[in-house]
Amino acid sequence: MAKLQFSIAGAAPVAYAASPLLALDVRVSSSEQVESVLLRTSVRIEAGARATTPAEDGRLKELFGDKSLWSRGSRSLLWAQVVNVVSAFAGQTDLSVTLPCSFDLAAVASKYLRALDGGTVPIRAQFSGTAFFRTEHGLSAAPIAMDCEAELELPVATFLEVLDQHFPDTAVMTMRRDVYNRLEALRVERGLPSFDHAIEALLGPRASRTKRGVA
Repeated sequence: MAKLQFSIAGAAPVAYAASPLLALDVRVSSSEQVESVLLRTSVRIEAGARATTPAEDGRLKELFGDKSLWSRGSRSLLWAQVVNVVSAFAGQTDLSVTLPCSFDLAAVASKYLRALDGGTVPIRAQFSGTAFFRTEHGLSAAPIAMDCEAELELPVATFLEVLDQHFPDTAVMTMRRDVYNRLEALRVERGLPSFDHAIEALLGPRASRTKRGVA
């Protein structure tokens, strides 16, 4: 039975999606005719393989702890697990594996990516599932080998571009309802036009404005 091979050509924002999505361009190759593939893709960020700056170290402390402890863990972050059905092909075919991009700081992958100043991050896609082949005896099914994986150096700017397409120059923050009510009362009391102005009034003057992924 032929073994499937996988590679990732690149990544790009998904245009006109209802929510922020990043598409990995995955190529699947086989030496035999493939009838279909039930494909499961687990995408991880290999944060431990990327060097960081002192400024990034400070922003990543909440995620990984003190830098002196980083060597004790792999710092491999699960981004998403995606299921695709691949149609019949001969030789090779291309498909998109879409990954959610969230402003939610509870989403570990998004929190990590938004803490970076730029550059690229290594991501690893691990593939599993079942491939169906046509043989002289009929349809035959075979599991995808456990060592099937592919890597990509993902530009941090591409992730931020996805967010900017849906929420330009915007970040999302959740808060308790009673805190929201107090902030709203402050905004009304001081005659401030928006919550941005209310929070800025509490924070005080700032030296400069930056358009990084992290406030």
